[in-house]
Amino acid sequence: MNRHLLVVGAQRCGTTYLHDVLAEHPQVAMARPARPEPKVFLRPGSVDPGEYVAEFFGHAGDDDVLGEKSTSYLEVPEVPDRVAAALGSPQVLVQLRDPVARAVSNWSFSSDHGVESRPLAEALHADLGDAQEWDRSASSVSPYAYVARGRYVEDLARWVGRFDVRVQFLEELLADPEVTAGLYRWLGVDDAFRPDPGGAPVNASTSVPDEIDDDLVSELREHYRASDAALADLLERDLPWRHLDRGAPQAASSPTPPFTHPSSPAGTWTTSLVRWRAATPRRAGRSPRRPGPCSKRRPAPTRCCSPPRARPPSSSVRCCSTLGPRTP
Repeated sequence: MNRHLLVVGAQRCGTTYLHDVLAEHPQVAMARPARPEPKVFLRPGSVDPGEYVAEFFGHAGDDDVLGEKSTSYLEVPEVPDRVAAALGSPQVLVQLRDPVARAVSNWSFSSDHGVESRPLAEALHADLGDAQEWDRSASSVSPYAYVARGRYVEDLARWVGRFDVRVQFLEELLADPEVTAGLYRWLGVDDAFRPDPGGAPVNASTSVPDEIDDDLVSELREHYRASDAALADLLERDLPWRHLDRGAPQAASSPTPPFTHPSSPAGTWTTSLVRWRAATPRRAGRSPRRPGPCSKRRPAPTRCCSPPRARPPSSSVRCCSTLGPRTP
């Protein structure tokens, strides 16, 4: 019997490479065609599961995991409801990276596609201000959300606690082969298989940005500090790029498994996430979002994360999973 997997984001976080790692596995069938991304759950109206499978998975075996990568899903508020209505409880995979590096990559991608003509610094400064309008008939999400898209925790909140979610990092996927093995174990497929997607960059942009000056980098690190702290608290682990923020508290370096969280009934929000939202000024042009559900703690498996940091008693998310690979 087939099971469903959705790779929902984030954009410019190595998800095309991740797609290839998944597609290489003989027990995983990724949606075809892969480009352009299917974006089925961005379509208005309901999605018929049978038609969905027939349209994108005609090549799949009876017991394959059926995977779709559409990285706009993470940030579109209506998508989780549409997914639940059509697929029930699919596994949801999220890959993230250093938000500053992601912002630069996003600018390069938009420049390559002819929708961005401003220098890198000007474009990033603009997105530190008010939300920027874009041609909604040409793209499903803003091509200019260079900075905003790196505040990952707010978008993640809609998925964690509702679906079986795994969060991993590009930095770790590229550096440690065990991350891929852990990903396969989470999917319930043969974790001894080793993919060979090739060593060349995948879906790399060609537009080369100007050198980003130290003051702007510091401004961006400061901008992300609160959301990064809330993300680390939600995942109960340190983030691979936190050492780059000189103003952030530094923890001893040690391998940390990717975050996985099973779907569960709605509960209370992570305390730090509520604090972050209350303290973060709402940008003009963005509608307020209600906090999404957190969930009850997952019973400790045989192999779990390093001991969690001290947390407020109202906190309800537990990080338990296996280790995985790193990034350049």
